[in-house]
Order: sequence, then structure tokens, then C-alpha cells
Amino acid sequence: SYQIESLGDVALNAWHQDQVVNLPQNARVLGGNAFCANAALAYGDHIWTIQPHPEFGTDIIADFTTYKRSESTYPKDRMDIAANAAARGLSIDQDRLAHHMVAFLSAAATRKEEAPNV
Repeated sequence: SYQIESLGDVALNAWHQDQVVNLPQNARVLGGNAFCANAALAYGDHIWTIQPHPEFGTDIIADFTTYKRSESTYPKDRMDIAANAAARGLSIDQDRLAHHMVAFLSAAATRKEEAPNV
């Protein structure tokens, strides 16, 4: 669960061991949680990034946990949590986040189109 600016609490699948720990120059934090403070970043008004994986729906997580369960890089207890959540049909907010991303990028495209040519 992440707190994302303009969205509030957002449930997303996070499947990574790497994360942004030092805020890059010119980046603005748009969201995060206690584990991943820099989960969503913006650079100016035209670049938007997200650390978790909104493209991973519950069906993908179910398949992924089955496929990756035997790999030592994925702790068994975390795999069990993910598999159980997928089996219960855990609701994630990928559609809500996708609409937010589209709105951000559409606004950036509109600003570019409206900018005077110099």
C-alpha cells in the first residue's frame, strides 16, 4: 500500500529488491510508504515514474509465484504471502493508477502543444 499524491492510499504489487533510496536531482516525490519512501517521482511536469509494478495484476502474480517459487532470490515467506493474496483475489488499484498516469501525461502533452514556438 502506497500513499500517492492526488490518489491517497493505493494498493499495488511491488516485486523488486532495488529501489530509489537517494532522491535524484530535480526529482519530486509523489508517493511512497515506510519501506519505499521514493516510490513515485516526477521530474518537472512531464516525467512520472513508479517503483511498484502496476502492470502486475493478481493473475500475473499467481503465475509468477508458481514459476519463481523455487528460486533462492525470492524468500519463501514472501512468496507464500504473495501467492495467498493472489489466490484470495486481492484487489489492487492498477486501473486507478493507470488513469492517473494517463492524466499526468496528457496534461504534459497539452502543455507542450500549447507552448509557443521559440
